[in-house]
Amino acid sequence: MSTTTIEPFWQRLPAIARYPLREAALYTIIALVACSLLEGLPGIGWVISILLWLAGYKYAFEILRATANGRTDPPEQGLGDDTGEVWRYLGLQLMMIFIVAACFLLLGPVVGFATLTLMIVIQPAAVMSLAMDGAVFHALKPGTWGAIISRVGGPYFALVGLLLVFQLSAGNASTLLSSVLPPFLSGLLVYAVALWGLFATFHLMGYLILQYHEDLGFAPDSIDGGSALPPDRDQTLLDAASGLVQDGDTDTALARLREEIRSRSVSPAVHQLYRRLLQSAGDKAGLAAHGRQFIGQLLAENDERTALVVARESLEAEPLFRPLLCEHATRLAAAAERSGQSALAVQLNEVAFHGFTKESTAVDAGIRAAQLMSERQGRDAEARQLLLAARERQPTPEQAAQIDSTLALLDSIAG
Repeated sequence: MSTTTIEPFWQRLPAIARYPLREAALYTIIALVACSLLEGLPGIGWVISILLWLAGYKYAFEILRATANGRTDPPEQGLGDDTGEVWRYLGLQLMMIFIVAACFLLLGPVVGFATLTLMIVIQPAAVMSLAMDGAVFHALKPGTWGAIISRVGGPYFALVGLLLVFQLSAGNASTLLSSVLPPFLSGLLVYAVALWGLFATFHLMGYLILQYHEDLGFAPDSIDGGSALPPDRDQTLLDAASGLVQDGDTDTALARLREEIRSRSVSPAVHQLYRRLLQSAGDKAGLAAHGRQFIGQLLAENDERTALVVARESLEAEPLFRPLLCEHATRLAAAAERSGQSALAVQLNEVAFHGFTKESTAVDAGIRAAQLMSERQGRDAEARQLLLAARERQPTPEQAAQIDSTLALLDSIAG
């Protein structure tokens, strides 16, 4: 546990409001506003507008993650090519909008407004979850929102109120500027104010993660912009567990490692030692259970190679193993296929298909598993059965067409 005291966010509100006007954040706002002049180009102006907003959200996420990891200065480089987190954020927002719209249309204005209010309250929790582990569907789960809100407590609702204040302030400033300045100049300033509100709100959410990182099970890289936090706690744990194993007390070592893994974020070295001890003890159920959690962490860190090793071990330990999320299984299946591990790709696609029957993407996984079974393993009969099962899942028209074309190909092979 860090002994550094983190100043509460409510004591830093002026600094948080000024954050977008500091160094790299201000330069980013200036650069994006300058580029917005190109939005008037015929034919491509709308494309430039979309790219600029993607860049703005990309930098906002860099602000959130940098702040959550204890780096209180604006990130120097945040407009790289990797926009995956932006697409995940937009997907999260679209899902929330769809839920609210469906409630208005199907259940009436009372339920619709109640749902809208709920979404406003839980949106910061969903975004914070997305920033911490990168999983969209995990961020949409009520249990995730409840865990974050309950661990932060009353300050969370203060955060919601402050986010609304930032957004309303940006909106009011935009309205005022539009009424007193020429359209060209007001348009540039309105965009700048909107970016200020965006960067300030994401900085505030990141600071909340930093302030309550121990309660949220999140391990920041540094505190108050200092050097990386020393790995003393993990190293102490590893030394203690190794000592217990040498003394022949493997059960106690496993218990200590299990308790730490469940209570906080630990380093990959701790996870690997825990898995080695589980394998030595022949605890297949424990190995599979840990694999579900560890795979999620590895994928959030983009370590697909290690995640594939963990998935293979978990499948060997428990043939019915499945990760926490369907997207974990499909992402690993794609990674296995890219690396030439077709048998593992088939297994993981089957895991997604059989383990997540309500997910639309599971149908795609079943189709791909069938194709690989036929192409790489010659298991045409099993591939046919899998495709017929996929047909019973109410596939989309595109999926149905793919199922039919693959079945036709199998028929031609059978002659």
